[in-house]
Amino acid sequence: TVEAIREVLDTARFPRRIHRVSVAVSASESSLTMAGVMLFTYRHHEIGFVEEKTYRGIHPMMGKRLEIWRLQNFQIERIPTIEDIYLFKGVSQENPGDERLFAFAEVRDLTPSDVNHQGHLWIPNLEFILLETLASMRRYLAQLPPRNRLYWNRVLLYLWPPLTIPADELQEIFKRMQPALEGLGLEKVTARVRIPGENGMLKAAILEVTQPAGGVVVTRFREPGEQPVRTLSDYKKQVVKLRQRGLLYPYELIRLLTPQGQENSDFPPGEFVEYDLDDHHRLVPVERPYGENRANIIVGVITNFTDRYPEGMRRVALFGDPSQGLGALAEPECRRINAGLELARELNLPLEWYAISAGAKIAMDSGTENMDWIALVLRRI
Repeated sequence: TVEAIREVLDTARFPRRIHRVSVAVSASESSLTMAGVMLFTYRHHEIGFVEEKTYRGIHPMMGKRLEIWRLQNFQIERIPTIEDIYLFKGVSQENPGDERLFAFAEVRDLTPSDVNHQGHLWIPNLEFILLETLASMRRYLAQLPPRNRLYWNRVLLYLWPPLTIPADELQEIFKRMQPALEGLGLEKVTARVRIPGENGMLKAAILEVTQPAGGVVVTRFREPGEQPVRTLSDYKKQVVKLRQRGLLYPYELIRLLTPQGQENSDFPPGEFVEYDLDDHHRLVPVERPYGENRANIIVGVITNFTDRYPEGMRRVALFGDPSQGLGALAEPECRRINAGLELARELNLPLEWYAISAGAKIAMDSGTENMDWIALVLRRI
């Protein structure tokens, strides 16, 4: 069919130059719905008309609305799904090891409902579309061997009506849907929406639903961007690598414990100040991107702000990092643990230790001396 259409287009005598042609094909025995229609899109090149496989089965205007063009950094393959849900497997052109699922869908009705009359708000069409989208992803992932499961997958929705539901109500809706989000290796669910601005006029925004550290659901609004989906950064590669092993990257836990002010979370807003050892082995604050720690222990001070304590509740926190050597402990880690204990004493703050470790590091160049360092930590505790 694809080649037959291309031959017809190449031999057709159009009255003027055509940049793009969309062809709808329907078999006589097919249904009368869009499920019985197959769409093919061709764009004119020097060699003739060439099919845009990205838009196979999708009208180009719908593809533009759903922003499928944002997958331009990926080689994508369309995966069969039910009507009105578009699922793609993407392989990064820069990094073939970056494989993910991208699911697109439209939501045409946001009428709320209180079906149980118990004060719980429901948005039936939004929840139905999202659940069906997640089910399509789950069916595909279930066919893959456990070692080949895809992570950092993403759902992208387009909401037609204005979204006027309060942020706290949205938070509760997505919290109820949390079980459906589990086990899919999701990075996030995003929705392009229109919400009332400060002047009462509608403005474009992006609603993001995430689960930092695979825990509670966090929702937030942000300004829409026009950039394509990026290949995994070094930081995200670490997150994905640990998720594949059933482990947690400590910086994701820090994000969970310190949500930003514009995020709706079960945790109060907070901030994290990271500390590290200087050249004289003194613990000092450092400003650097997450993921640039030099040891398997991360040290810092967490502050959370609540209505009761607007000045913030502070505590020193230690996080084990299993991304290298499963968090094994040697001199660098023990020095930071001891310095963290001393920092908590100096600041008169409680200390929380999120410990994950394979124990003392044993290697060709490091062994029994690490037991001495661990003994020093135990004595200080």
